[in-house]
Amino acid sequence: MKERKQKRQTYRGWTLYTYDVKLKKGPKVTIYFFSKRNPPPKNAKYAYVPGGYRVAFNRRTELPYFQKYQRRGHHQKETRQ
Repeated sequence: MKERKQKRQTYRGWTLYTYDVKLKKGPKVTIYFFSKRNPPPKNAKYAYVPGGYRVAFNRRTELPYFQKYQRRGHHQKETRQ
């Protein structure tokens, strides 16, 4: 499988990064974060938005965050008894 060329993913001046962390009692997990720092923090790599998510911004703080992507018309149906 081909690896993607590392390209900056920026959103309103924030760059998306990722790095892997080994938990004390558990598996490795991937941490995603946004930063305005240049150069990037140590051990961080440029990242792409994970599948099923999109970037949204908090209106009050203007900070970016991931929001689950939901297609129009594909809402979960409620079951009532």
